[in-house]
Amino acid sequence: QKVVFHLPLINLILCIIVFLSISMSEEGDFEFWKKSFLIISLIQAFIVIPTLIPYFKIYLPTFNNEPIGTVGNSDFLATLLSSTLFYLSDLKLSKKKTFFCFSILFLGLLATFSKGTILLFLGISALKKWPRIVIGACLPVLFLFAWFFSSSLLGRAQLWISALKTWQEYFLFGIGTGKFSSGYFNANKELMSFDWYKTNFGAWSSQVTDAHNIILQLSSEWGVFGFIIAILFFGFLVKSYKNAKNGTKDVILLNSLKSLYTVILPNIQGLLSFSIALSEVNKSTKKIKIIPAICLAIAINFLGIFYNFNLSQYYLKLGLTQARVGLLKESAENLTRANNFNSNDTNILLAQAYVYSRSQNCREAVNIVDRVTSTQQNMDLFKRGGHILFECQQYEKALKLFRDIHIVFPEHRTTTMKMAWIYYFLWDYTTAKKLAQEVIDIKPRRISFSDKRNLSEAQELISLVNSRRN
Repeated sequence: QKVVFHLPLINLILCIIVFLSISMSEEGDFEFWKKSFLIISLIQAFIVIPTLIPYFKIYLPTFNNEPIGTVGNSDFLATLLSSTLFYLSDLKLSKKKTFFCFSILFLGLLATFSKGTILLFLGISALKKWPRIVIGACLPVLFLFAWFFSSSLLGRAQLWISALKTWQEYFLFGIGTGKFSSGYFNANKELMSFDWYKTNFGAWSSQVTDAHNIILQLSSEWGVFGFIIAILFFGFLVKSYKNAKNGTKDVILLNSLKSLYTVILPNIQGLLSFSIALSEVNKSTKKIKIIPAICLAIAINFLGIFYNFNLSQYYLKLGLTQARVGLLKESAENLTRANNFNSNDTNILLAQAYVYSRSQNCREAVNIVDRVTSTQQNMDLFKRGGHILFECQQYEKALKLFRDIHIVFPEHRTTTMKMAWIYYFLWDYTTAKKLAQEVIDIKPRRISFSDKRNLSEAQELISLVNSRRN
C-alpha cells in the first residue's frame, strides 16, 4: 500500500528532476542518464526474453497474454526498449558491449510483440541509411501493415471516431479533463445504432480513458484550446527534432509518432524518454531556459494536487481491502478520509456505496450510485454501479445501466449474465433464458477470467427456467 501511495508522485518528481538537472546545469551529463536508461532496459529485457519460449510465459507477468516485465503494459515496455536502442549509438561502449546490449534489447523488444513499435524502430533505423528508399516505401508498407493487422487497427479507429464525435459535440470547451471515457461511452452508445458501425467495431468496445492520439485526446477534453495546445506541442517537437542529433533525434521522432496512435505521455517510460531527449536539445541550443522554467512552475502548481490525489488513493485502497475482509466500520472511516481529500472521485463514491450495501444501508448506496452515474458515464462506473443496485434488489435501475453497457459492448458476458438474472427475478423467464443462451453463444475477442463463471451461471439459469416450466 505504501508503494501504491508513493509511486505516481515519485514518477512526477523523477521526470522533473531529470529534465531540470540536465537542461539547467552548466554541463548536462547525458552519458549518465542514458547509461541509467540502458541498465534499467537491460533488466527489463532479461525478464521478458524467456517469454519467447511458451513454457516460461506461464511463470512471468503478462497483460492480455503479452509480457510486461515490471512495467505494467507491453507497449510501455516497448517504448522503453526502443528508446534505449536508439540511445545506444550515443554511448561510448566497446563493439562487443554494444553488440551484446543491442542483441538483448532487440530480443526484449521482439518479446513485447508490440507490432507498431517494432515497425517504427526498424523504419527509423532504416531512414538514417536509406532515406529515399524508406520515404518511397512508406505508403506500401503502411498499406501492407493495415492489410495484415486490420483487426488491430479497428480498435484504434473506434477510439478516434468516438473522440471526433465527442469533440464535435463539445467543440469549444471540450467534455472536460479526465472525462474522455464518458465521451467515448456516450458516442459509442449513439453510434451502435448504425449496423455498419456495430458490425465493424462492436467487438472492440472496452473501458478506456485515452483516445490513443494526443491531438484527439486534448481536443475532445479541452475543445479548441486543447487542439491549439496539441498543435503547438507538435511544433515544438518538430523544432526539437531539427536541432537534435544522433540517438536523441531518433527518440524524439519515435515518441512523437507513437503519441499519434498510442498512450505515450501519461506513462513513466514515455515521460522519462521525452525528458532526457528534449532537455538535451534545450541544453544544446544554449537559449533562455524557458521550457524548464515553465515545467518547474507547472510542477509546483500541481504537486499539491498530486499529493492530495495520492493520499485519497491510499485511503481508497486501504478501505476497499478492509471491506473485502468484512471490516466495514474501519473501511467506512478510511473511505471518508479519502473522500475528504477528493470529494468528486467516482471510485471513492462507488466504494462508499459498496460498503453501504454490505452494511444493509441500501438507501444511501442507491443514492450514491444515482448521483455518480448521472454525472459521469462509462462502462466501468455503470458496471460497478449496476452490481451494487443488483445486490440492493433495485432491479429496474440496475437493468437500465446494464442495458446501456450491452448496447455499447454487446460481447460483455458479465453484463449479459446479470441482465439474464434480473429478468429471471422479474419473472420474465423467456427473456432470461434468451440472454443466458446469448452468454453461451458469445465469441469474445478476449478471454476474461470471469468467462468460466458466467458460462456456468448461464447453464444453471437455463436449467432453472426449464425446471420451472416443467
